[in-house]
Amino acid sequence: MLSILIPNYNRSITDLLVRLDEQAKNEGIVYEILVGDDCSETSIIHQYKQYETGGSIRVFKHRNRLGRSANRNFLAQNAKYDFILFIDSNAEVKDLHFIRKYLSAKDLAPVLVGGIAYSEIPPLDSACLLRWKYGRSREMKSSELRNRKPTQSFISFNFLIRKNIFNQIRFDESLLEYGHEDTLFGFRLKQKNVNILHLDNALIHSGMITGEEFLYKTRKSLENLKYILQILDDDPEFIQEVKLLKTFRRFRKIKIDRVLKYFFPIIRKNLESCLTSRNPMILFFQLYKLAYYCSLHE
Repeated sequence: MLSILIPNYNRSITDLLVRLDEQAKNEGIVYEILVGDDCSETSIIHQYKQYETGGSIRVFKHRNRLGRSANRNFLAQNAKYDFILFIDSNAEVKDLHFIRKYLSAKDLAPVLVGGIAYSEIPPLDSACLLRWKYGRSREMKSSELRNRKPTQSFISFNFLIRKNIFNQIRFDESLLEYGHEDTLFGFRLKQKNVNILHLDNALIHSGMITGEEFLYKTRKSLENLKYILQILDDDPEFIQEVKLLKTFRRFRKIKIDRVLKYFFPIIRKNLESCLTSRNPMILFFQLYKLAYYCSLHE
């Protein structure tokens, strides 16, 4: 009935596996949990030893890096059951009825998105404040709010999808770098008129990274976004789905993009210092993203 798919790279996920296994077992359903390990370090690989004897948890240890999209597709290809639940490896299960909530809603729509949550307590390491602040202010939303714009709110962190629907779309494996592969996947769902329903069934995002790491990943995701727009041939409908692209296009019409591109090298270090400080401002982060995206264009 249910295949739970967890792509992993260099994370300890023992607690996540235990909690998911317990919940699925308690529901009395036929299920499996598949882990796709994308060439993690040896210290991480050791955690899988207990699952080598069979059971409900299977681990695939890739010999060569597949990348985020290909790893997800690989897991879906090896899934046995009609419903597949994707969960990122930096997720934490807090709700004792997380699996039950998905099972109760599984017939309401072909795609269900549970949502993402962040701890109310700031990270002890102040270097991680930017990631935490951004998550709390931009990614953590109620189902009511997300259902107003279901495609724009789609994230691959935690979602249930019918396998036959997934096989019609799949993640784009040409996206080798980090970021926006779920933006494209959500847009493909919209193109095929697949209904997305958002639930209040969030998992906690536990992967707090430093501001420097987050800025690096942000730059990679913006480079990916530019590439996606190219492969979609500047599809105007896709542009309307992504707030940053809509802003960029408006700025380009009135030549403000040139101003941001010119000043970005001058202000970049100061912006990055602010964003990696003990008091990062999300407004400055939005400016950083837009200015960097402008710098990628002629």
